[in-house]
Amino acid sequence: MSVRTEIVSRVEGRDGDVSQVVFEEGPPLQCAGMFLHTVTRQASDLPGQLGCVMLDDGSVRVDDASRTSVPGIYAVGDLARRESSPAGMTFVVSAAATGFAAAITVNQELFQESLG
Repeated sequence: MSVRTEIVSRVEGRDGDVSQVVFEEGPPLQCAGMFLHTVTRQASDLPGQLGCVMLDDGSVRVDDASRTSVPGIYAVGDLARRESSPAGMTFVVSAAATGFAAAITVNQELFQESLG
């Protein structure tokens, strides 16, 4: 098995099946499937503008309850990452789960605040 690092021009195939990868330079690679790794970066700089601590990969640093470094601001999904986590969670199910957990935290904090 070889690893190709050239720039991909296009992926060809029919009916959802991959048949070959065509590179900008060099010969195409005939294949029946492929693995790839893409780099994701946040497009919005709003968290940084709000003063949230950002991690090297461009995600917002959060705690286990999705709190950012700015009180009252929470971040979830692929926008947010715990510092101990090796990579961002780019799955819809992860975003839904962290959103649900953050909503519970916000609700509890607002309830405690209302008790005075």
